[in-house]
Amino acid sequence: ALHRIGHDVHVLCTDPRPENVDHAAYILRYDAQGDVTESVVLRKTPGITVHVLPRASIYPVFLNDKQREGNVKTFLDLTEEERQEYHALNVRVVGRILHTLQPDIVIAQ
Repeated sequence: ALHRIGHDVHVLCTDPRPENVDHAAYILRYDAQGDVTESVVLRKTPGITVHVLPRASIYPVFLNDKQREGNVKTFLDLTEEERQEYHALNVRVVGRILHTLQPDIVIAQ
């Protein structure tokens, strides 16, 4: 709704199908250093920019539904090393994106 009234809206995710995000117009994929590795224009009309974060070697989830691909573990089952890897990767990449965008507001889920 915010993009409809003129705001720039950016969604950060690890979704393997970011084109399914409602009103997605642009997709940017990042590597582990926070560099853009792919830029896709879905449509030339205003819309949401979806930033696809890289995944760590472990894919932590709150509930393991057994339907996710890859090395999936619940947050509670992560080792300290896995938690640190996941945390460091996200701090690096999200930090770089936020530094570039300098948003007025951030909403996290």
